Amino acid sequence: MTINQGTREPFVTLLIQNTRDVAVTFCLEPWGEEYPMPHGATFRIVAHGRGWPLEVHHGHDRITLFAAEVEGIFHGQEELGAGLWKREAAPPTPPP
Repeated sequence: MTINQGTREPFVTLLIQNTRDVAVTFCLEPWGEEYPMPHGATFRIVAHGRGWPLEVHHGHDRITLFAAEVEGIFHGQEELGAGLWKREAAPPTPPP
C-alpha cells in the first residue's frame, strides 16, 4: 500500500491479489460494482484517504472492498469500469 500526502488531497494505492486457485468476483462497495478476478490477478485501487477507512472482506467466492472515494481500479494497464460513470464520493459514516 502506498500513501501519498504530497498532493492537494491524500490518496492511497492498494494492491489486492487473488491468491486462490480459482477466479473470484471483486466487488467495490458502496457502488455495487463487480468484476471477475482471475486466479493470480492483482488489482490496483487508487482511493482518496478521507471518509471511511479502506476495508477488505474475503468471502467464499468474492473479495469486497469498502471505500468512500475511489479514483480507479486497474488490472495491468486496463482501468475497470472506465468511462461508465463517475463514482461519487460516499457519504461519511455516521458517528458510533
